[in-house]
Order: sequence, then structure tokens, then C-alpha cells
Amino acid sequence: MVHGADIHDGRVGLWTDLIEGRTLEEILAAQGPMGPHEVVGIGAHLCQALAAVHREDLLHGDIKTSNVMRESGGRIVLMDFGASDRIPDPEGGPPLMVRGTPVAMAPEVLHGKPASQSSDIYSLGVLLYRLLTGEYPVEGEDFSTIVQAHDQRTQGSLRDARPDLPHDLVEIVETAIEPVPDRRFPSAGAMETALRSTMPPVAEPKERPQTAKPRSGSRLGHLTGIVAIGLLLLAFAFYLASRGREQTSEVSLETGESSIAVLPLESTGTDQD
Repeated sequence: MVHGADIHDGRVGLWTDLIEGRTLEEILAAQGPMGPHEVVGIGAHLCQALAAVHREDLLHGDIKTSNVMRESGGRIVLMDFGASDRIPDPEGGPPLMVRGTPVAMAPEVLHGKPASQSSDIYSLGVLLYRLLTGEYPVEGEDFSTIVQAHDQRTQGSLRDARPDLPHDLVEIVETAIEPVPDRRFPSAGAMETALRSTMPPVAEPKERPQTAKPRSGSRLGHLTGIVAIGLLLLAFAFYLASRGREQTSEVSLETGESSIAVLPLESTGTDQD
């Protein structure tokens, strides 16, 4: 974030946030080309940043791996607006100064045409190409050889460089770096939508039926009650068995005859009859 501008030690500068991390170029040099999922995530965040810049009628003008930093917490930050300028008036006006890095610049800008939102998108496509391959789609030793390479259409093939990449991602990058501006994405937002469409959908958790869980105290009380009733029933059964043994009259009968046990009745009332 830019907080202001001032002159310090005789030099004009901007007050910005202090970002702790590494540039994408430093990460690329240390780890080599990145995988498709990582590049899609970086590209989607940069599209958001670029869309915000374009909404303010500004151009970045120098999107490249050394001007993007991955903060220590993982946030992707688009930096260095030294080549930034206003979006040119379509009805004409004074020509804008050409600034930027030739290997990342759109071919029409290299030929002297004004920079535009489309040329920023081209540079972003070059950044993604470099993250995936470690190279630039069009290379040269100096400005003139780079322009000549564009004129001869010697642009590198992402499919040849990374045959393992998903078809959709290759198509997105190649659309962004189309030599003809009208064939590129119409906006940074449109490019972001295309990138996010390649991401696997996030599975939503399935709803489970809600079941009431008894509280631990209630469950304990319920079990205690059951045990108490069981003990009472068991005690009563022992009581009946003991009374029956005491009051039963055994009768010896001959083999083959039925037997019966007679238990005396005990009155609990006042009428003994």
C-alpha cells in the first residue's frame, strides 16, 4: 500500500508497506519452475491486483517476477510502480514514454504503440510462462533482437516446454501472450475467472442429521435408577424363594402320581376367616 510521497536525501520516494519475503524471481532461482496449482493461485491473486490498478485508470507497465513478492505469510504482492502511468486517452493526446522490461513487454508496445490494459495482461501472461518454465516466451540479447524475435513469430510453445500441464492452463497462458491484442483476455477480471475455473471445486461438508445427545449427568442418573430397580427386584425374588422353602410341605407320592405343593395363606386383615 502506498501511504504518501516525499523527498528524502534529495531523492523522491514513496511511503509504502515494508514487505518481508522473497520475490518470485528469487523463489524461481532457488526452486526452479513451479507446479500448475501454485502458478494458478499466484496468477489469480495478481489478476485481482491488476484489476484494482486498472479500475483507477492506471497501468502497471512492468509486471515481471522480480516485481512480485511472496510475503512470509504467503500473500502475493504486486510491487514497483516506477513504470506506471495513466491509461492513455483513446481520443488521442501526447504520446507516453515507453518504459518496462523488453522481454516482458507486449509486441505492440515494443513497436511504439501506447501501453494499455491489454499490454499489462500480456506481461502477466509472460510472468506465468516464466514461473512454469523458467524462461521467457520471446527472448533476445537486447532490445532490437527481442523486437526481431517478435516479428519472426519465434514465440516459445508452453505445451512443448511443459507437456505435463493441464490443457486449460496452457490455453489461458497462451491467450494472455497472444501477439494480437484483441485476442487476449478483455480484462484482468476475465483472466482471473478463467484461472479460477481450473481450480478443483471445494467439497462442501455433507449435512448430518442432528441427534440429541443426553447430558452426562442425566445418563448417569438414568443408569443409577435402572440398577436400583434391578437390585430391588432381585432382593424380592430371593425373599419369595426363601419363604417358599420355609412354608412348603413336601408329600411323598408313589411313582407315576402327580405332586403338588400347598402353601399356607396368611391373612393380612382383621378377619381371620
